[in-house]
Amino acid sequence: MASARKHPSDRALQMDRKRKEDERFTYRVLITFAVTAALFFFALNLSRQAETLSGQSYLDLMNAVTLWTLAAAGTLAAAALVSRFCLRRRALTVCLAYAAVVAGVALAAAQFIRYLSDHQLPLAVILAGLALLYLLYYIYPRAFMLLAVISSGGALGFWLMRRVLYSGSYGWVHPHRVWPGRATLPVIAFALAILLTSAALLLLRARKGRAGRLTVLPPDTQYRGLLATCGLLAAGLLATAAFGWMAAWVAMIACFAYLFIAAIYYTSKLM
Repeated sequence: MASARKHPSDRALQMDRKRKEDERFTYRVLITFAVTAALFFFALNLSRQAETLSGQSYLDLMNAVTLWTLAAAGTLAAAALVSRFCLRRRALTVCLAYAAVVAGVALAAAQFIRYLSDHQLPLAVILAGLALLYLLYYIYPRAFMLLAVISSGGALGFWLMRRVLYSGSYGWVHPHRVWPGRATLPVIAFALAILLTSAALLLLRARKGRAGRLTVLPPDTQYRGLLATCGLLAAGLLATAAFGWMAAWVAMIACFAYLFIAAIYYTSKLM
């Protein structure tokens, strides 16, 4: 009798908890949509302002935007750390950290506009992709989100490598061209990023997903897919260095295909 009387209350608590989770997810969707629209509006206006300027005026504008967004991101991140470890206010810490990430994305968008031409469409795709990754973070396991970040970052890196190498027409299409010197630094940076990511994953696997007191991944996480992603990026980078911009293009498509397959796999596990 007691268990029979207790069961409806447990069911009501579960329904109330589910309703609150749905409400929080709805709020995140609305906030993410508003922030993404604001960032794109900021980037679009900055792009239009930059197009009307030239020479020193253009450099002054981009330097000012870089300085202000960098200062905002650093200040908000420091405030989030103070709130977390000194004030111990979780809600304030989350808000400040979210604002710091937004300022960091604005900083990255400004650098995207500064150094790349024909940037409006790729920038819109990147901002929309970041917003989608943020929302999927609350639906899918952390392992998939980390895999998605690594694959998306690799695809972006191969896209940038393609632009650098295509401008010099280096590759198997033009075998007489020598390796462009300005592509050396991006390749080294890309290779270091892959090595550091692989080392971090191996360290997390050895420590069962923990980094100090912080639990990055659950203890039962399977790291084979994550390490395979790093292997895919390393193979694509070697192919790019050997065959040029066409290999970078194929590697970028392979990253998206791998991410699509992983999304299907993790979605099937949720059902």
